[in-house]
Amino acid sequence: DEGDAGFVHDVDWVDRVCTQIRTKRYARICMPRAYQRIYQRLLTPQTYPPSVNDRQIVLDSPKLAIASHEELPADLVTLSKDWAGICEHLSKHVTQRLLRLTTTMEIPADCDRHQTHGMLRISYNSSAGPHFDNSFVSIMGPGTVRGALQFGFLDNSAEGDADYQYFPCEHFRAGGGGDENIQFFMFAGVRLASPLSKDFQPLFHKVIYEKGPEDVDRINTIYFLRRYEMGEYDLEQTELEIHAWNRTVLVDRSFVQHIPEAHLQWQAEQKAAVTPPTACASDEEDVPLNLFDWSSDGQPGAL
Repeated sequence: DEGDAGFVHDVDWVDRVCTQIRTKRYARICMPRAYQRIYQRLLTPQTYPPSVNDRQIVLDSPKLAIASHEELPADLVTLSKDWAGICEHLSKHVTQRLLRLTTTMEIPADCDRHQTHGMLRISYNSSAGPHFDNSFVSIMGPGTVRGALQFGFLDNSAEGDADYQYFPCEHFRAGGGGDENIQFFMFAGVRLASPLSKDFQPLFHKVIYEKGPEDVDRINTIYFLRRYEMGEYDLEQTELEIHAWNRTVLVDRSFVQHIPEAHLQWQAEQKAAVTPPTACASDEEDVPLNLFDWSSDGQPGAL
């Protein structure tokens, strides 16, 4: 790619990212132009069907009006899968290193493969109150509207209880504002970090959407690495969610499924060995996933 002729790959990028997350709570990541163009196309309103980019159609439709990704334009599906794959690759290497830094668990030599379960969330003209992400790590770009994505840090200088002070993500961008390269942010979530930790803390952040005089649609993508394990073989699963106009229009749990036969056989054996419950219980896998991703204010609202 001619646009990437000057791109210099940093062989120590994983260590540098982990160091930034430890010291700043976020890390800045630069990607080749070919990858940036995928992200930019996902930020284009014309990429989306009316069931996402038309406010009146969305508000007049029931929640989860789109049943699966198969109802989306083929170009949008391809772009989303490509972008999810890029984010998954970056996230799994950083998560593995962070786990080695934060735990004393020894990893057997034959269990060094990545087993990931992630989620790609597309946010279209939607807001999110102050929150931590319920993930190992998350990756976000700045989106289409400056100042919409804001990072929060405790202000201990004020009298009384400390409160969060917010800054637009552009405030943390390296280099001059005229640089056309997109800088992405990676940060830890509560599945790996703790607000009470002295080493790795999750990043408190929020998204404010208010249409200005330019009437620009606010679009962004967020990749969450929800679950991560190291095993004997590689495994990748990615969910797709689309939030439009503060409503959930799509939740596709099986958007990407790269599951080896060995794992399917193991799942079947585990299922056969489990005694059916005698009482009805909620699905514990689904309950906690959204506890931290949106604030208690209810935006965009629980399903």
